[in-house]
Amino acid sequence: MVAAAAALAVALVGRGDLLFLGALLAVALADRRSSLACLLATAAVAVRWGTTSAATVTGAATALGPGIRVGPPLAAAALGLAAAALLLCGLGAPRLPRLAAGVAAGAVLGGSVAGLSTGAIVVGLVAAAAGAALASVLPRLVPEPSDRVRAVAPVLAAVALALAVVW
Repeated sequence: MVAAAAALAVALVGRGDLLFLGALLAVALADRRSSLACLLATAAVAVRWGTTSAATVTGAATALGPGIRVGPPLAAAALGLAAAALLLCGLGAPRLPRLAAGVAAGAVLGGSVAGLSTGAIVVGLVAAAAGAALASVLPRLVPEPSDRVRAVAPVLAAVALALAVVW
C-alpha cells in the first residue's frame, strides 16, 4: 500500500521520475503483466516528451497544453494508449493501487495538478478525477477480468512505446 500511496502522490503532484512512477505502480499492482504494462506505459510517456522528469512533463503540459492535444497524431495516440494501459493495469487490483493507476492515466492525458497556471491546474484536477473515476467504474464493467483482458494492458503499452519512438 505504501508503493500505491507514493505512486498516487507522484502522479498527482507531477514531481519525480516517470520511470520511478512506473516502478511504484509495478510494485503496488504486484502482477507481472501489470508491472510490465506500467513500465512500458511510463517509458512511452518519457519517450513522447523526451524526458523522464515528471516536472518537465508538467511544465510542457502547462506551456503547450495536455499532451493528448499537442503534437503529431501518433504522439497523441501513444499517450492515449499509455493511459488505457495504465487503466487496465488496475483491473483486479485493490482499491488504492487501482486509483493510483487511474490518476496516473489522467496525468498522462491531461498533466498533473502541479501546473504553473490556473488553467493547467484545473485541467490536471479534471484529468486526475476522471482517471480516478474510470479506475473506480471499470471493475464494475469488467467484474472478473480474464487473463485475456489483463494481457491487453502490456500490448497497449508496447504499442504506445512503439508509436512514441516512431513519431
